[in-house]
Amino acid sequence: MTRRSVHSAPTPWIGVETGVKTMIGGGGTRRVTAALAALAASAAAVAGCSQGWVPSATATGHHRYVALGDSWVSGPLIHNQVGTPIDCGRSDRNWPTLVAKALDVASFTDASCGGADIDALTEPFEANLGGIAPPQFDLLRPDTTLVTIGIGGNDADLNGSAIDCVNLLPVPLGPPPFGRPCVEGFTEGGVDRIAAKIAATRPRLAAAFDEIHRRAPNARVFATGYGSPLGGSGDGCWPTAPMLAVDVHYIRARLAEFDQAIAEVAAAHDVTYVSLDAATTGHDICRPSGVAWFNAVSFDPPGFPGHPNELFHAGVAPTIAASIVAAAGK
Repeated sequence: MTRRSVHSAPTPWIGVETGVKTMIGGGGTRRVTAALAALAASAAAVAGCSQGWVPSATATGHHRYVALGDSWVSGPLIHNQVGTPIDCGRSDRNWPTLVAKALDVASFTDASCGGADIDALTEPFEANLGGIAPPQFDLLRPDTTLVTIGIGGNDADLNGSAIDCVNLLPVPLGPPPFGRPCVEGFTEGGVDRIAAKIAATRPRLAAAFDEIHRRAPNARVFATGYGSPLGGSGDGCWPTAPMLAVDVHYIRARLAEFDQAIAEVAAAHDVTYVSLDAATTGHDICRPSGVAWFNAVSFDPPGFPGHPNELFHAGVAPTIAASIVAAAGK
């Protein structure tokens, strides 16, 4: 089957260790620890800047850092939107930028793009408004020392499935959005369609991790999960997040299943998995504005509906940065 040279993901906006033995040494660890403490202390008050951040010429860290991923990484509609194509929805306040600042890296390239799937790592990708993003792996180099990647949600159709579960009515007058549970369609005939897509994504993640190691043999690689946008328990919060309780339980289970798949594939391919579950606990989509790190049908706090908002990026950055620092000592 011939693949198109430019492709687009089926749903919008969703969208590790190799040769380096020591990433941070001597006083670098102390400086990064102080930076992490400052970042954690300011997580609730996200600071802005007028243009895309670039490392200082006097950076104390030595990392050459490349961030890869989908909209959980890029931060669509979180100002300021930077980079090209602009419809990748890449924010200069997303968590990769905050991690790069905390580590005071020597160089930083953010290749993430909203809507990206695993194919977008190796092929040109058509973003949501028609802009063409180059293959994300093209930004990897032999001298890259740090890679983070958050990808696969579009391949497993997790965000698209959640959108399909939006229900305007709490009584079963018809198929979604008119009251019937979406889980009925996802499991019709006794086959769980989303679970099957998650299983099919595993070998593609494995191949992607191996290719990162091939292109950047001196890099430590970290794969992030998707966190807990629906919380760890409960029936949801219709109509704030307009999903029926049975569908909330189903989507929550598939999200956990996919994060587990990422963790297991990462462990088998020399990649460090970074869970975002603990960091996002207590900040699910049903929490009040200012506490929730995920938007339901709102653009406030800044962020795309059904996606992480700016508080998520500020909140998870210390967890991810700390995981990178901790791995340096192993």
